[in-house]
Amino acid sequence: MSEDSYLQARKIGEMTELISTSSKQLQEVSGRAEQLSAQAQTSVQIAHNGAETVDRTINNMTTLREQIQDTAKHIKRLGESSQEISTIIEFMTTSPNKPTHWPSGPQRLDPSSDGR
Repeated sequence: MSEDSYLQARKIGEMTELISTSSKQLQEVSGRAEQLSAQAQTSVQIAHNGAETVDRTINNMTTLREQIQDTAKHIKRLGESSQEISTIIEFMTTSPNKPTHWPSGPQRLDPSSDGR
């Protein structure tokens, strides 16, 4: 019986060593899984920050586009006003009834002069 006990003890020892080795391997796998989890969380945060940056960039581009459109409208109105002024000046310089003397600067109206 002692041989049976010896074999059984030896098998128990081998199983204990196998379990110990498996336990160490599982601990290593667990440690690596924790590292990967931390890296994944960092990646998620980076992606979230990137998405926020893209959103801000799109909003800024939209605002810039609106400002450019407003500026274009102002430039168009200035061009139209310039054209009107050019037309008036052309009319004044080509009119047969043009005055011989144009005022050189702003004229003050004297209310007591009855417009004379």
